Amino acid sequence: MGTLSVSIVRSSEPDDTLMDEWVSLFHLQPAPANPFLHPVWVLGWLRTYDLESALVLVRRTDTGALVGVAPMFVQQLSVGPVKAARRMIPVGCGFSSPLEMPGRLAAPGWGREVSRMVVGATIGDPSADWCEISLGEDQGWFEPEWAFGDAPVSFGEHVRSRACVMLTVESTWAATRSALKRNVKESIRRSTNRLAKHPGCTEVRELTGADLDRAALDRFLDLHRSRSANDSSGIDHHDAYADVRHRELLRTVLPVLAREGLASMFELVIDGEVVAAQLALRAPGTAYVHSSGFLPSVWNLGPTTLLQSEVVRTAVERGDAMVNFSPGPSVSKLRWSETLWVGHDFAYGAGGRSLAARYGVFGALSTVKAARHAMQFTRRQRKSTQPPAAPSAGRSVEVGSPSVPAADGPSPRQVAGLVRTG
Repeated sequence: MGTLSVSIVRSSEPDDTLMDEWVSLFHLQPAPANPFLHPVWVLGWLRTYDLESALVLVRRTDTGALVGVAPMFVQQLSVGPVKAARRMIPVGCGFSSPLEMPGRLAAPGWGREVSRMVVGATIGDPSADWCEISLGEDQGWFEPEWAFGDAPVSFGEHVRSRACVMLTVESTWAATRSALKRNVKESIRRSTNRLAKHPGCTEVRELTGADLDRAALDRFLDLHRSRSANDSSGIDHHDAYADVRHRELLRTVLPVLAREGLASMFELVIDGEVVAAQLALRAPGTAYVHSSGFLPSVWNLGPTTLLQSEVVRTAVERGDAMVNFSPGPSVSKLRWSETLWVGHDFAYGAGGRSLAARYGVFGALSTVKAARHAMQFTRRQRKSTQPPAAPSAGRSVEVGSPSVPAADGPSPRQVAGLVRTG
């Protein structure tokens, strides 16, 4: 297979050659593919939040071909005013944002070697005390030997999992719909019938290409905000775009992706007014259901289920194999499918003996944060007669969808049992 070389690019402004190589690698992903690994998403995210970029690139030494990209950044961790540690983690980790799934790209047949090279290039990097890597369900596992070295302290451990609800579609919409759960089929039928009986003129449309512009996104953001204020369902939906930077990220990346056929917006229009919208993304063989919004006055029409069914139908017509309903299994998502695709995050590091103390303190604080997050989420959902399952306070699932903000940090396992000392 040849040998590999690795480098770390510290800029969020790569040259055109690298951009073209990166896009080509993105399109080599097997289904289910990650739409957020496109350079437009990654670089837009880094620039919007003004973060310290660390793009890890893996190439073949014989041909120079790019066979791996691990988009990462360096995050400063503080306790109050005190700067406690720095960690190098995948783009999309560290805090909740519209970029919902971190990961890394690898050319077919190079997955394990790319992961090994990424770990080797980043472990012990002077810009960070420790690092993390995200591996998809089909991308193997962190191998402890990758963390071995001559440093007094080195470690590698699994820190969290991220589960996505995945629907495998059939070759036709009729066959796909027939295979859906009875509950979803009934919801689609009910929404369709109610719209047919509605006195106004109704239309469902998909905005693609130049039609998905800033005005369309502002319309979507207004509808999402309206949905967050709606209490008809008895379920709390916080405004995932309350942070102005989240809104600006959408306005920056989605028009570009739409022109490449990688993003679209499904809208429900009644009497010329857009009353509901669903954002959808696309990656090789995969449609991705992102966030949504609607006016409270049309909640009884079931607009979200209707528009999501349009995402699925369009995915079938385009020849996609799977529809990803985003991280964080919930009642509304599990109605579509009970198949889960699970990705895993691993932390690793090497350095002096202070590393054990720094990582241990971070782990303890993250455990408290995760517990509080789970309790707050449960309290918000208690007003629902059928609340969705709260995310675990431990390591089982990190929920990264806009509907539930993620609690980020290592598991509560004692770091003393994980650190290898020499």
